[in-house]
Amino acid sequence: GEESASTSVDSTLFGSQSLHIGAHVGLGLPNAFFDGLLDEFKIWDKPLNPEQVLSEYEITKRPSPILHYAFEDDFLDTGANGIDSYASDGGSFTEGVRGQALSFDGITNGLTTPYAHALSPDTFTLGFWINTSPSSGTSGMVLGKTSSRYWNDGYGFYYKDGKLFFFI
Repeated sequence: GEESASTSVDSTLFGSQSLHIGAHVGLGLPNAFFDGLLDEFKIWDKPLNPEQVLSEYEITKRPSPILHYAFEDDFLDTGANGIDSYASDGGSFTEGVRGQALSFDGITNGLTTPYAHALSPDTFTLGFWINTSPSSGTSGMVLGKTSSRYWNDGYGFYYKDGKLFFFI
């Protein structure tokens, strides 16, 4: 991996909203569901340097995340805080990059991770593997933690026209 940007943020910006995975529903916007596979979703409470990012592929040297969903037949957090997610319509499990991945249909699937202060650190790194479906629409929310229809009080990833975007 290669760092393409870095910024400092005030964690009070993130508020007390839940983290949504695979869907962005409500807030006066059209629903934006992810269509594809998601695996090895992690959040660290610090920036990772290039060596630490590469170590993610070496099982014995991995930095410990504050949140980790491996999606091995469940939505359990194996990271440091035990913040389990729950499914509104969770999708299905299929072969992933490491074990299983969660398959979202782009229509109704989504997960919600309840609010936890640990998910609003002053500095953080997000890591995940995605594979969008060839039948994906032009846009969809991979993950989002925001309570504003303008996405100005949180963070997230979405894709549009074949490109992946991050907002903070």
